[in-house]
Amino acid sequence: MEKKYYPNLEYNKSKRRTGLILSILLFVLMAGPASVFVATKQYEFALFFGVFLIFPIFLVPTIIKNYPIKNEPAVIIKDKEIYIDKINAKFKDVTMINVTIELPSSKLDSENNALLEKVKTEKPENVYFGNLDIVWKDANGKKRVLYSHIENVIDALETLLSLGLKYYKINFTIRKKSVICEYDFRKEYALQKEKTLQSTSVKNRRKQLL
Repeated sequence: MEKKYYPNLEYNKSKRRTGLILSILLFVLMAGPASVFVATKQYEFALFFGVFLIFPIFLVPTIIKNYPIKNEPAVIIKDKEIYIDKINAKFKDVTMINVTIELPSSKLDSENNALLEKVKTEKPENVYFGNLDIVWKDANGKKRVLYSHIENVIDALETLLSLGLKYYKINFTIRKKSVICEYDFRKEYALQKEKTLQSTSVKNRRKQLL
């Protein structure tokens, strides 16, 4: 079995554009005083501001990497392994799946609170895009995290759970507020497994009787 999940391109384009604009503004903001201090031969102050010029330069590659705008799979689940950004983690090494979904906000706090209370207990629908972060241990036993932002994030989570992964957390956020979803997918899969076993048992009994 192989399943592929793609990024939300419109979201990524918006985030990448915002990040690049902020990086450029930060660079200009730091470059202005630095050039003034160089012109007035106040090199200590120029060096101080010059150091801060490094940050926006280093931010640009990170922004481009975190918000891809090509229609290519961001997550591939295949043969008990998950591939994110060309790095693969084996299921046996995965310790936690973290899903974060940002909900649309209202101007009224009461409506935001009501929506958070609603999604807290209900089974999440497969209409969301959000973060799918995989916590795992590499060959050296070091804890690592694979980050992704994909469409149909709940379907990706259900696929991983159906293939044997157990530990997960779904976090819904609106602005600065958040709740952890209390719906338990593991009970759902346990019931499905029990029904499958019961059905298999009935079929075996029929064969024996025949």
